[in-house]
Amino acid sequence: MNLPYLLASLPYLMFDAPAPLTPEAFLTTCREHLSKHDAKAVEALVGGTGLRPVAAGDRPEVCPAFVREWVKFEKQLRDAVAQWRITRRKVTTREQDAPATFTWEQDAPATFTREQDAPATLEILATLDPLARDTALDRLRWKKAEEMEGLDPMSLDALFAYAVKLRISLRRSAMTPEAGGTVLEQMANAPLPGGTDDPEN
Repeated sequence: MNLPYLLASLPYLMFDAPAPLTPEAFLTTCREHLSKHDAKAVEALVGGTGLRPVAAGDRPEVCPAFVREWVKFEKQLRDAVAQWRITRRKVTTREQDAPATFTWEQDAPATFTREQDAPATLEILATLDPLARDTALDRLRWKKAEEMEGLDPMSLDALFAYAVKLRISLRRSAMTPEAGGTVLEQMANAPLPGGTDDPEN
């Protein structure tokens, strides 16, 4: 395994810049320089697939500590967003479109790995602009990945953090007006419930 060479050869990632390489190119390079076990962990972090909550009996060599912590963080983040949406929907229905009040101590489903993450997430969820909220959540993910990479820029955790940030960059690079227009067109052309395509029937 030639981890230092691999890390030194990777292009620098910036949050607001397009992804500088494809996931296929990144994974191909990783497979050339990593063990099968570590390459599989990188693939899961880049693709977001194969990640699951860690069972009590899982050994570190089966699931690296970075992956365990990232899975936990992502689950907490998704649970918080889901709970906020439920709370907001209930309050909006009850108070005729009044903004929802999300109390972290009462409504959050899990304790975050760091106390600082909880108020940051609460502030993000209070943002009414969906695009700004989505961007802020990705920034929180990016910051968490940077914290988890540690002090050694040539460590395996640094590579895992790079994989997470690449996934965020790829996702954000795909969020273009053209892509949005395609999704809107697909939604407009989707058949209506009841088996009719004509809204006037």
